[in-house]
Amino acid sequence: MRTQYQQGLSLVEILVAIALGLLLVSAVATLLVSHIVEHRRMLAEVRLMQDLRAAADLVTRDLRRAGYWGRAELGVADSSQTPPLPNPYAGVWPDAQAGTTTALGYSYSRDDTEDNVASNNERFGFRLNARTHVLEMRQGGAAIAPDTGDSWQPLTDPGAIQITQFAVTNTPHSLSLLAHCPKPVCASGSTTCPPRLQVNVLAVEIGATDPRDRSLTRVLRTQVRTRNDLVSGACPS
Repeated sequence: MRTQYQQGLSLVEILVAIALGLLLVSAVATLLVSHIVEHRRMLAEVRLMQDLRAAADLVTRDLRRAGYWGRAELGVADSSQTPPLPNPYAGVWPDAQAGTTTALGYSYSRDDTEDNVASNNERFGFRLNARTHVLEMRQGGAAIAPDTGDSWQPLTDPGAIQITQFAVTNTPHSLSLLAHCPKPVCASGSTTCPPRLQVNVLAVEIGATDPRDRSLTRVLRTQVRTRNDLVSGACPS
């Protein structure tokens, strides 16, 4: 008589298969969670850098307008020997002596009809509010150098990005214009000769962190050359 054997898997084989299946599912789940976490961190980095670039772009775009004067031709002597007027919107703070600062100040004309006067609402700038970690833009002030009593408007949302660093350094370059004068010889002891052209080149550094992940920090550095150079002094008579 032929012996009949039971067909199928034994209990041990089933347990081993279940264990291997759970191990495989656990590995896939760990990989999926790691991918999701890494993807969220990458999105947070992209968002932080985008907000940082937007802030830096606004600073550099507005700073390039520093010193704009609607009647710049009045700053050049003409054939009638009319003495040139100084640019009322000249100057950038920090200057070469101020060193690196956490605020920026400058002026430019907003007049429909130029009045040749730098009014309070024609002085602008940026600063870091260390208390709120917000980058602020100045809407008006009494002088080129920013002051806490000036009118300030927040530019960044501390819930999305917290500004931790704002540093500005001005490295001006002075060029002599004596070679362009009809009489290129300065009188001995003259304090206004030779005439000079001052080119302001400012290095701006902005650092920020993500308020939802303090370990995520970025620093953006940019360099700006103001378009309206300052002319000082006069040609020898």
